Amino acid sequence: MENLKGKTAVVTGGASGIGRALCLAFAGDGAQVVVADIDEAGMAETAAGVKKAGSRALTVKTDVTKLASVEVLAERAWAEMGGVHIVCNNAGVAIHGGLEAATHRDWEWVLAVNLWGVIHGVEAFVPRMIAQKQPGHIVNTASMAGLIASQGLGVYNTSKYAVVGLSETLQKDLRPYDIGVSILCPMGVSTNIRTSERNRPRICKNPRGRRTPSGSS
Repeated sequence: MENLKGKTAVVTGGASGIGRALCLAFAGDGAQVVVADIDEAGMAETAAGVKKAGSRALTVKTDVTKLASVEVLAERAWAEMGGVHIVCNNAGVAIHGGLEAATHRDWEWVLAVNLWGVIHGVEAFVPRMIAQKQPGHIVNTASMAGLIASQGLGVYNTSKYAVVGLSETLQKDLRPYDIGVSILCPMGVSTNIRTSERNRPRICKNPRGRRTPSGSS
């Protein structure tokens, strides 16, 4: 999609890091932007940057681990922006530590955000984009950790390898509808992903005394 003027881009994890950079880049190319995140203060900062670039911004508090929340995001994007042409399933978290020490709650949390967040984005947006009958594009944020396994990042690696496989298949499935699919696989980037624990829900926190790994795009 070469000309983004008048188009709408939706970015999850848009409050900071890669998500914020995507929002500002889209705004700079003339797109209106829907900023989605659970960090309301960060979303407001991103939206201010989008408006400064001369584009319209909408913020929607969104928990990508919950399909109902992502469905609301899609509904508001269509209702308030008139359509969606680009969806960036970008929200992500990370933890560090060997698989032998990973807890069930570690697995639940990381897969809920990194993998199910992307799946929920596909479920909520793709049928609407197909029905819209306009060219579109999906961008799923994976990682180099989705291409090369690194010791001590097993839970994160697993989630990102899954995103790569999902995206490669989705690209083939959506080709007949003129909807492209890209996978973003960055190396180390200066983001808040190393402090993901700040947004970890209580139900997924490890009990006291258990390892609490460090590590949202």
